[in-house]
Amino acid sequence: MKYLSGLFFCLAFLAVASSAGAEVPIEKVFVTGPRSVSLPFEVSSQGQLFTTIRVSGRALKMLIDTGGANTSLDRDVAINLGIKPEGGIRAIAVGGAVVDDIAAHADIAMAEFLVHQSPIRLLDLSGTKKALKEAGFESFDGIIGIDLLLFLRARIDLGHRMLQLYRP
Repeated sequence: MKYLSGLFFCLAFLAVASSAGAEVPIEKVFVTGPRSVSLPFEVSSQGQLFTTIRVSGRALKMLIDTGGANTSLDRDVAINLGIKPEGGIRAIAVGGAVVDDIAAHADIAMAEFLVHQSPIRLLDLSGTKKALKEAGFESFDGIIGIDLLLFLRARIDLGHRMLQLYRP
């Protein structure tokens, strides 16, 4: 029961933190590469979808979250990649207020796509990842949110475990 309540808090935090501030600009984003790509994903034993993308040349394990408004990276991962915060948004989470920074110009490689200047929110996911790990969930570096999924007109093919992405 302790794990379930901790898990609920973590998921509620992610949902609120990633949705408060949907004003992150995506209008300057552009994509190079083919008209469409297929990106494989894994389904964890807990039912989450994970895929690998590249940011600043480094492979990152990302949770595909259709319920999260914004694409986000763990703040420590972003710092290690040299991504610099460009501003702050106050997001209200369960139990208090959190300020998260925005890196508005990160380039993301997704298969043969290169998404230029994609907005990425930087969140302190250390507590969330710890609680999820204790509850048996896999670790991850960040979250692919609905902002990027909608922008790339994503289709999730569960049968083939492929994320189909299309240029805007």
